[in-house]
Amino acid sequence: MSGQQAATAILSGVDHLRLGRSLRAIRRSRGLRQVDVAEAAGCSQALISAVERGHGASLSLATLCRIFAAIEADIDCVVRYRGADLDRLLDERHAAATMAVLPLLGRRGWQAVSEVTFNHYGDRGSIDLLAFYPPSRMACVIEVKTEMASAEETLRRLDVKVRLGSGLVQERFGARPVGVGRLLAVIDSTANRTRVSRLAPLLEAAFPLRAAALRQWLRAPGPAGGGLLFVRVICAGTRMRGSRRVRRPRSAPGAAAVRGRP
Repeated sequence: MSGQQAATAILSGVDHLRLGRSLRAIRRSRGLRQVDVAEAAGCSQALISAVERGHGASLSLATLCRIFAAIEADIDCVVRYRGADLDRLLDERHAAATMAVLPLLGRRGWQAVSEVTFNHYGDRGSIDLLAFYPPSRMACVIEVKTEMASAEETLRRLDVKVRLGSGLVQERFGARPVGVGRLLAVIDSTANRTRVSRLAPLLEAAFPLRAAALRQWLRAPGPAGGGLLFVRVICAGTRMRGSRRVRRPRSAPGAAAVRGRP
């Protein structure tokens, strides 16, 4: 299947009427004309009109992304696989990464709770790990990532969680913290390290502490700081460094079984 055919297959399941209504609503809220969006997206006004009327099924994913980028909006593709099986696969890796961070905190005297949900004046979500260090009354909001995707979105959401962290710590631990730090825990993989290195100018400002400096801060947390930690996880009995290459087992003609193994 070619790239164009694959993109068409992906878009075949999209609700293009809703997509068109969304484009029209956002465009009007920003005070833009169809021709304004067309010029910014590098296409015709007739094409914008067709998309708004729900006739965007023949367009490529790249074209639709370019149109919505012109109004500062994003398109998310939803992956579906065997009902809830995909959620189980994704949750397994995320849960394993979360469980890898908990012992690191416990050995240094931190108290931690997982999956802390919040709903505060329209800000909704959950904190992967909320930790509190009683000796110095420091708190830390920990975001666990299986893959580094959008750094901007990660930082934006984490800012909200840190802002609400003080009140959540008081609710969960019964103490008002003197400060709230932030920790980004990422599964250790070549892809994630490459992505973090590429985003270094953006990430270093929010997560200046790494490796030994971060571990030292966890042992004796001072003023609210932030750090990035790569974690190795164990999932389904196998140690993983992020993504793994899938290899086909070799088989030889006439190979005999040895102690129950092929």
